[in-house]
Amino acid sequence: MSPDSTQNALERVLTAVGKRLDRQSVVDASLKRSMMDQKRGRFVRTMAAITLEQLKDVIVHLSDKEFEELVEAREQAWDRQIETDAEAGKLDQLAEEALRDFREGKCIRLP
Repeated sequence: MSPDSTQNALERVLTAVGKRLDRQSVVDASLKRSMMDQKRGRFVRTMAAITLEQLKDVIVHLSDKEFEELVEAREQAWDRQIETDAEAGKLDQLAEEALRDFREGKCIRLP
């Protein structure tokens, strides 16, 4: 999935979340408008007005397709973060430890 399609999927899920919040009367009209109209970066800042319990309630009511899109967007973000961390050398120590453990025979071969 390309970054553009990931962004589009995320925006569709955020719109669905906004519609669910509207039905549940959880947030005021200005927050709902900003959730549906603004880009993802601004959405994250407005998210503070929604409690974790409210967000969980919205997520459990997503359709299967909406939930899959949300999971896919999260996986893409996580993949990008791992790539960024690897390029910055943040994973080098872990890789060195794993290789050392392998050389010292502390690993087992999986079937």
